[in-house]
Amino acid sequence: MKAAAVAWAALALAADSGSWKPEVDPSGLRRTEVAGEARLGETRTPARLALQCRPGVKGALVWSLQVEHAAKLDGFRFDDFEGPDAVALEQALSELSIEGGLMQPKVKARQSGFFHGDQADSFVFEVAAEAGAGSDASLLADAIGPTTTAITWTVTSARDVKQHILARFPAQGAAEAVRRTMSGCGPAPELGDELAAAWQGKDPAIVLDQRAVDWRLQALLGRDYDAFRAALAKAEPIGTSGSMLYLMGRGEDGSAAAWYVDRKGGLGEAVLIRHRKPERFIDEDAPRLVAPIEVREFIAKAMAG
Repeated sequence: MKAAAVAWAALALAADSGSWKPEVDPSGLRRTEVAGEARLGETRTPARLALQCRPGVKGALVWSLQVEHAAKLDGFRFDDFEGPDAVALEQALSELSIEGGLMQPKVKARQSGFFHGDQADSFVFEVAAEAGAGSDASLLADAIGPTTTAITWTVTSARDVKQHILARFPAQGAAEAVRRTMSGCGPAPELGDELAAAWQGKDPAIVLDQRAVDWRLQALLGRDYDAFRAALAKAEPIGTSGSMLYLMGRGEDGSAAAWYVDRKGGLGEAVLIRHRKPERFIDEDAPRLVAPIEVREFIAKAMAG
C-alpha cells in the first residue's frame, strides 16, 4: 500500500469514532459532520465536512468544508473565495464526489466562503441549495449509502487551475445520519392519492416509518419528534378529509398528538398536547392550513382531558 493510501486509511479509522452523529438544535436546524483531512500538494491539515438542513419554505441545504489552520496551505488564495463580492463566487470551482457503492456522483458547484468566526485560522467553503428543491447538493446526500466508503471535496484555485485543495472524509456510518439530517431537504417524497387511499382506516404504525411520512414529521417536529411518536402510541385509524391526510393518537403518559397534511401542496402542521397544553408545529413562512373538523374535535377533547 502506498504511503498516501496508508495515511488516508489511518485517518478513516481515527475519524470514524464518534463521527456522523445527527443533531437537531432547538430551532429545528438539522446537522451532521465528520472529521477528515485537507491537503495542498504534500501539506496536510485537519478538516471537517458538515451537512446542514434547515427545513421550510425559506430553508436551505448546505454542505460545508472547514479547512483548519488554513495558513498552512501556503500559496492558496482563500481571499478569492471570501464574502459576497468574492472573485470566485460565481465560479464552479468545487467538486464533491462519492467513493464506493453503486452510485458515485461527481458534483461541480459554485461555492461561497468565509473565515471561521470562532477560529480565525480556519476557512469554510459552502455549497448551498434551497431546502425543498432538487439540486446537486441533495443528489450527493441521497447517493450516500451503506457501501459508501468516502466523500471527497476538491477546490480549485481561482488563479491557477493546476492548484487544488483535496479534502477526504470517511463515510462509515454516514448513511443513516445523512438520511435523518435530510428530513425536510431535497425533493419531498410523494404522498399521493393512492397512498392515502391505501392507508385510510389503517393503524398509523404501518406508515410512521415510511419515508413519505417520516421525512415530513422529522422536519416539522425537530427535537420533539420522539415525544410526538410516543403520543401516538394509542392511535386512531388514519383519516382523510378532502385533500387532507391526518393521524391522531394518545400516549401512555396522557399526552396526545395530531398531524394533518395537504397532499396537494405538501404542507403539514402538527399539534402535541402535554399536560392539556397544546404546542403547534408549523412552518412560519408557509400558508396556514385549516385542520379537518375531526382533528379539531380531537384536539379539543384532548385538552379537556
